[in-house]
Amino acid sequence: MAGLSAVALGVMNNVVTFLNKTFFTGKNGRKLHISVNSKRHTNFKIITLDHMKKMKNNAIVCNIGHFDNEIAMEDLENFPGIKVENIKPQVDRFVFPDGHGVIVLASGRLVNLGCATGHPSFVMSCSFTNQVLAQLDILENCTKNKKYKNDVYLLPKQLDEKVAALHLPSLGANLTKLSKEQADYIGVGVDGPFKQDTYRY
Repeated sequence: MAGLSAVALGVMNNVVTFLNKTFFTGKNGRKLHISVNSKRHTNFKIITLDHMKKMKNNAIVCNIGHFDNEIAMEDLENFPGIKVENIKPQVDRFVFPDGHGVIVLASGRLVNLGCATGHPSFVMSCSFTNQVLAQLDILENCTKNKKYKNDVYLLPKQLDEKVAALHLPSLGANLTKLSKEQADYIGVGVDGPFKQDTYRY
């Protein structure tokens, strides 16, 4: 996962080690198992077949790592007597001969892309546009206007809404602009932002 600090990478790798040591202690254990590896320090078979055999019934297994080999999917798919139940697109339940199963998201591939509600390239476009507008806002308001200090800030809603507006044409959608009267009626500006900073989409 590019762009993370060395501290974050260290924490992530320690989390994976912790997962391997403690999360797979039996079928009364955890219900969610996530493989998280950095792009630089990625490995394979982080979650093994043996781990999945020991997981609690209907434990959810997914990968938020760098590649699609961090979960031992080939071993799982070829396990004698394994049955696969498709729950919905990108969600499959693998049932072992003893009757317990694990739910695997996105066939063990990157869950943020495989299970996103939109097309992956569209999701990434929204994310990257968000980042670019944030960087431009920092450049404008940090170096010139001294609006920001060295701190963590939420992306201003106006920019969040701009990201959405920029992507509407690719969906074949047209945004109707509020009249001054309509904007006044609901207490917002004609050009937004249309939601308060505390609002979560």
